[in-house]
Amino acid sequence: MNKNILYLVIVALLIFNCLLIFKVSSSNSVVPREPEHSDSAALSLNKYYHMNNVVHSQLNNNLQLRGALELTGIDNQVVTLKSMVAHGPKLIVRSNEKSCNACIENEIQKVQKFAKVIGDTNIIVITTFSNIRKSIVFRETNHISLRIFTCPDLGMPFEKVNDKPFLFLLNPDLRVQNFFIPEISEGEVSQGYYSSIYKRYFRTSKDQPADIPNL
Repeated sequence: MNKNILYLVIVALLIFNCLLIFKVSSSNSVVPREPEHSDSAALSLNKYYHMNNVVHSQLNNNLQLRGALELTGIDNQVVTLKSMVAHGPKLIVRSNEKSCNACIENEIQKVQKFAKVIGDTNIIVITTFSNIRKSIVFRETNHISLRIFTCPDLGMPFEKVNDKPFLFLLNPDLRVQNFFIPEISEGEVSQGYYSSIYKRYFRTSKDQPADIPNL
């Protein structure tokens, strides 16, 4: 009788150990896959972001905007787009009223730091706000010292398919150059964009820094 009990106990222990080993091996095989899936998703998003920028750069760069296009300032004064770039290229920050707040807020912080390097007068923020009050709230909420104007439509292809904020260089001949779609998760890309803009358009003497600080 004692031998039978001992035999059953041994069998039970063997079964228990087998189940435990199976559970541990199963959990070990599942855990490493999570970062793989995560890395794969991140890589896909990264590829999509860069491809998106390339595609829209081709569609929007070298586009000539209308000089008679009117912009309304937060003081309710109306100016033409042509007059804003008469004395040299300007970096245009385009913000759509329908875009995510975090997207434009994140980029505005970078832009304001960049403005300390190249000067406030070289950057213009153009929103799609339907009234002046919204522009004022936008300026105060984000502590913006830059010039802000509203214009419902700049006539750029990107605006017809996407509400995300974007940037570009506008030359005195009203041609769009250096079209760029910023992304919160791609801070290094934005840093590279501002650095290249600075070196090509706004570093006017050897006395200025060779590069810009991290934004």
